Amino acid sequence: MAVEAARDCLAQPEAGESALLQQLTFATTTPVFRTPQNAVFIHAALRLPKLCQTVDATGSTRAGLVALHQALQ
Repeated sequence: MAVEAARDCLAQPEAGESALLQQLTFATTTPVFRTPQNAVFIHAALRLPKLCQTVDATGSTRAGLVALHQALQ
């Protein structure tokens, strides 16, 4: 679901170029894998640039809020 949602976002004209993305943050209360990062799989599926960082925010019902706060800084 995360990959499809990200593809939809990146397909929007105002999204700009995926080559400009600097970070991909994946937030969930129940990650599929504990290790490695889940965001790495999304990064690969979207074929994002190698310099685009990946971050997982998991393990809490506040994971989404933490990820949003981090992205806005």
